[in-house]
Amino acid sequence: STGADSIMPIPVAILTGRIGADARPPRGRVPIPRARTGIRDVNPRGGIAPEPRRVDGTDTRRRATAFAAGSVDDLDADDDDDDDPSRRKPRRKPPARPPPRKDDSAGNAPPFGVPKSRILELEQVMREELRRVHTAVRSSKVHLTEAFEEMDELGIGMVSHKDFQRVWDYLGVDLTAEETRAMCRFNGGGAEGEAMPYENFIKRMVRGAARQSAEKPVCRGYPVVDDDFKRKIIYPRCRKGVNAPSDFDVALADRSTLPPEAKLELEFVYGYDGVTSHAQNLFFVNGAGRPSAGREAASSKPKLGDVVAYHAASLGIVYDRARDTQRFFTGHTKDITCMTTCAAEVEIGGVTYPPLTLAATGQRKPIEDTDTEDEERPFVAIWDVRTCEEVARVPLETNFRSVAAVSFSPDGSKLVTVACDNNHTVQIWNWRKPGVGEARPGGKVVGLVGEGPGFKERPVGVFGVKWDPFAKPGLERFCTWGKKHLKQWTMNPATKRWSAITMSFGEFGVGNVLSCEFLKPPEPSNTSAWDMPVTQGAVVTGMPDGTLLLWRGGKAVKRVEAHGRGQRTIQPDGTVAWGGGVRALRLRDDGLTLLTGGADGCIRQWDARKNTVGDQVTDPVSLAKYSARMETPDDDEEQDEVNDGEGGEKKTRALPPVAIRSIDCYPGSDVVVAGTDKCDVWECNVEDERAKMVMKGHRADLRAVCWHPTAPDVFISASESGSLYLWSAAETKVLRCADVGFPASAVACSNKALAKTAGDDERSHHIAVGGKNGEFAVFDEETLRPIFSTVVSKGASVEDVKYSPDDTRLAVSTRDSSLDIFLVRGRAGRGYALQSKCEGHSAAVRHLDWSEDSSVLSSDGADYELLYWDARTGRQNLDSQMDTGWATWTRVLGFPVMGIWPPGSDGTDVNACDRSPDGEFLVTADDGGAVKLFAHPAVVEDAAHRTYRGHSSHVSLVRFSPDGERVISSGGRDRCVFQYRVWPVEAPEPRPPTPEKQWLPLDASGKNYGWRLP
Repeated sequence: STGADSIMPIPVAILTGRIGADARPPRGRVPIPRARTGIRDVNPRGGIAPEPRRVDGTDTRRRATAFAAGSVDDLDADDDDDDDPSRRKPRRKPPARPPPRKDDSAGNAPPFGVPKSRILELEQVMREELRRVHTAVRSSKVHLTEAFEEMDELGIGMVSHKDFQRVWDYLGVDLTAEETRAMCRFNGGGAEGEAMPYENFIKRMVRGAARQSAEKPVCRGYPVVDDDFKRKIIYPRCRKGVNAPSDFDVALADRSTLPPEAKLELEFVYGYDGVTSHAQNLFFVNGAGRPSAGREAASSKPKLGDVVAYHAASLGIVYDRARDTQRFFTGHTKDITCMTTCAAEVEIGGVTYPPLTLAATGQRKPIEDTDTEDEERPFVAIWDVRTCEEVARVPLETNFRSVAAVSFSPDGSKLVTVACDNNHTVQIWNWRKPGVGEARPGGKVVGLVGEGPGFKERPVGVFGVKWDPFAKPGLERFCTWGKKHLKQWTMNPATKRWSAITMSFGEFGVGNVLSCEFLKPPEPSNTSAWDMPVTQGAVVTGMPDGTLLLWRGGKAVKRVEAHGRGQRTIQPDGTVAWGGGVRALRLRDDGLTLLTGGADGCIRQWDARKNTVGDQVTDPVSLAKYSARMETPDDDEEQDEVNDGEGGEKKTRALPPVAIRSIDCYPGSDVVVAGTDKCDVWECNVEDERAKMVMKGHRADLRAVCWHPTAPDVFISASESGSLYLWSAAETKVLRCADVGFPASAVACSNKALAKTAGDDERSHHIAVGGKNGEFAVFDEETLRPIFSTVVSKGASVEDVKYSPDDTRLAVSTRDSSLDIFLVRGRAGRGYALQSKCEGHSAAVRHLDWSEDSSVLSSDGADYELLYWDARTGRQNLDSQMDTGWATWTRVLGFPVMGIWPPGSDGTDVNACDRSPDGEFLVTADDGGAVKLFAHPAVVEDAAHRTYRGHSSHVSLVRFSPDGERVISSGGRDRCVFQYRVWPVEAPEPRPPTPEKQWLPLDASGKNYGWRLP
């Protein structure tokens, strides 16, 4: 037959892939059932079927199923025979349709009518069905192309949604009307999905979404025009091209050019520098003034003695202990290295500052800014603790690396600084002089009244400096101390020049001097005419072995056994020696009692009435037994004994060592504040020997933080000291703490409560902790006891840990490019089991994210690759994920985070990012110590943002709270956790409309007419 309707059928064996020895290639097209024109009947033995007959839609679907299955001999058989299940192959059905997912970010129905995840599932089923009919002589592309061409009567390359459904009905995939329209919309069928171009759809089905995406037009660089978002975007920091989602609204790109409609406010800093600081850095201050920012505080002003000042990272912190609030001085750009307060009343610029209201802090030299010609210099900032505003600044020379020590003179008129150059240059400044530190013609420096070499040694060789508060006018002196030396500096009244003498250790042997204090000289004696009055008090120094040395007349005259030597630790000069020694000395304001703090964790009081160190006045206050408690630090009960958990008997806990680094006593009271090498701040009463922790910190590098998924006010942190803390962000205190037994580098919490152990009905969240050397362990949230532990890498740190949204799997990535997926079997109490290892990255796997349905895992790495993985098999998923919904977004590579990179960055500047729960904002952490807030998505180059500084080291991690109201960041080497509050930004008042010129007649003056303002 040569008619238009004549079609050569193919054998069913060829159609179904069952090719025998007598198989022959097909001739002509496969008939497609159509309700409009009927279906061509086929004889499986070959030959031409009878004339076509019209059938209704039901008959068409049934006959198409039988035809595709190849299970009938004659499609013109009786209906009773067609309904026999034994003669028909079962139809392939897509997986069960999930319930509609609430789209929290959009707040409305899915853009295609059904969730994107359902569309991707249907595409996968379609590809599997095409593989089933694919043969060597007749490819799946031929099957699909001819099917669509049969439906395309006009030959325009488009089919209706009904024809689309009939094609897949013929191929054996059951689609509902809603799914059919969604598929058409998804593939360019318009808003209603009435007509869909099928050429690209065929390529997408046969070649895969990823390969189809690879053939898209390419936009190299950042998008500039709207059409660029329809192309594959290859931007500098990502090796693999990225694509905008199919439903991406180009109007969202405009948000990237404007600052986000929210801001961050620093609420609290968990940290204190008890590691790198070499001298006193914790002080009582007069903080009565402007109320602190952050949480609402009481209306009354803080009482004297309630406010302390210290430093952490690059922030000067003023902490109101009674109201548990902080305010911050943010004038520094690098690590603060030293601190002091002014005990005198001073006047500057016509403003009088009462005693203990001014603080001075010195910092390291900032990194040179290549964008400007200004030379960066270390400096000392003098600021008001009541307002945290800078009063004056003393810049040092550019070749000075940092400020090693600083101190005010007793009257507050002078300031002495010790630089961190090779000579440890000592400079005395008239800091209140305008333009202090500026060089004048001739080389004279404004405000510099004295200068000299402090100690020639590699930095840091000088640990501190202190003025004698009891020196008479004209006899001022101060001491500098450090590595194997103690120097006394005095001024010649005649020449006004400063000079120094090195004091002799004598018979006690040369050693490092860790702290220094001046004793009050006794009153002059008039009993004997030949008795000369003592004009200077003795000097007391703390030594590394826990002893005190008493100095008179330029040499050491007495040794006092004061404290234990402590453990072997790294000294400020980098050497390893026994203990932290006696680093804290403080003479009380009455001049009668000397307070000392040592590496044994004890605060002792000594009689200093006779210009010497006498006997102890009271029993020592030990902080070791208090720091050993695992309960809330605010609990006042002693916890040096704990229950063994079974018989209720008491046993003594091994007390961990704690070394005291700084102490201060408020005048007229027995209240003492102490800072320790564990970066904790304590409040003690030296009379009743009680102690209470007022601020907890980490003592080692901190890279691991995360929020509790169901408790928005609780977050978790783990440091390289092995400490694991659960914090209350609302109460700013530690809820529970434990030692994980290894340096921690990553932490995550399960999304819901899981079974604790086998056969246990009690459930709690699981906390997964990754280690610096490849360790991995899971802990119970309530008891912090281990549930599971293993080693995922030999020597390489764990970079990220993430639970899947359904808590069935846990992904662990490491620095040696490995990525492991564990099965979470806590519900059955069978522990964790390794499911698969994902191989594909060639460098450290830095960040992980799970899809909303937990089926796909995504990772980015130091190799600038963005890869996807099948959660069930651990194999790479090469399909396009442009329309996949992600439960979180913490990767620094990808389409919605293209704009977070600053100009000129090399792809390593941004360490972490996180998307807010509502999808409106994006926060990043970078190497410059900055936390930045962007509008999400950030898709233009150098997107607009708000910058917040305070961290002195590389910010390692940043996370939004589950309710989006707070942000926390970890500072890496500054060992601090910053807690921010997210506040909306009020829209600015609209500008009044600009008046327009009008053509007006001659005015009353008779001089003006024409185009002018009315």
